[in-house]
Amino acid sequence: MLDLIENDLLDVSAPEGIARNVWKSSLAFVKSHGMGQTYDGKLQLKSSDRVRIAMLAAPMVQDLRKVSQKLDWRDFELFVSEVAEHYGYHVKSNLIIAKPRVQIDLIAVKGTMCIAIDCKHWGKSAGVSSLSVIAKRQIRRARILLRSEKGKFLNVKMILPAIVTLLPHLSRTVAGVPIVPVSEINSFLANIDGHLNEYKLIFGKKKPA
Repeated sequence: MLDLIENDLLDVSAPEGIARNVWKSSLAFVKSHGMGQTYDGKLQLKSSDRVRIAMLAAPMVQDLRKVSQKLDWRDFELFVSEVAEHYGYHVKSNLIIAKPRVQIDLIAVKGTMCIAIDCKHWGKSAGVSSLSVIAKRQIRRARILLRSEKGKFLNVKMILPAIVTLLPHLSRTVAGVPIVPVSEINSFLANIDGHLNEYKLIFGKKKPA
């Protein structure tokens, strides 16, 4: 099924190297879920369709990197967003604050907590020094967000800056910021409450007791 998300336009005929019955079954599965439109022997997929296929394929693939590698960076962000929504978060993409100007890839809100996510669709692992710079920048963005009018509108008590990457890294946290490979995003979100004391949390004027 992962072959379906490599392109937006798919030939109904099976590509070389893929059994005809397997390809036909995959296309039927996609269409049964209301995705894609057929035109002149081609199946046209929207970006949202490709992400939905990735989400459907994820339970069948042990390593989510294999799913994410089929997506470009825009799809990667959308993929992370879809996973967060699956865990009950309300997600907003590309949040921009004017003064000072910062942009946050994703904010995921549930209850009184917000996760400010920086998505890194890198093709190779980054070193500790590079991750440190990126982590500190994300902490700054989270602080600016919390003080901003948009942050006040979110009505959250704390913000967790986080980085989600395509590939795993040796460091799991840098400057208190979790470095989450996409292959572990499900586990991270499912168990986050039990690990908050390990992370750098940005609170409002008064830290809760």
